[in-house]
Amino acid sequence: MIFISASRNLRRAATLLCVVAAIGCSASGAGDLPVPRVASDLVLPLDAYHLAPEDQARVQRARFMLVKDCMRRFRVDFQGPSPGRTRGSAPPSTRGAHA
Repeated sequence: MIFISASRNLRRAATLLCVVAAIGCSASGAGDLPVPRVASDLVLPLDAYHLAPEDQARVQRARFMLVKDCMRRFRVDFQGPSPGRTRGSAPPSTRGAHA
């Protein structure tokens, strides 16, 4: 008898969960979202992690310093780019590639 009662309560809880989920998915607040007109209007989740050009240059300098130290241990003379010159100052962009 206890098993039947627990099963009935579980079924009621599942039904209530489905009703609450359906109500939450049909909320009318979704119409308030801005509609992007072009791809560059989109703010993507990983945009916050792109490095600024000066930070990207700093990371590249540090990388070449580490490579140079590693190569020196193997007695290889490695010359990286000059300190003032870095390849590409902006992160690669895929925006508008398919628009």
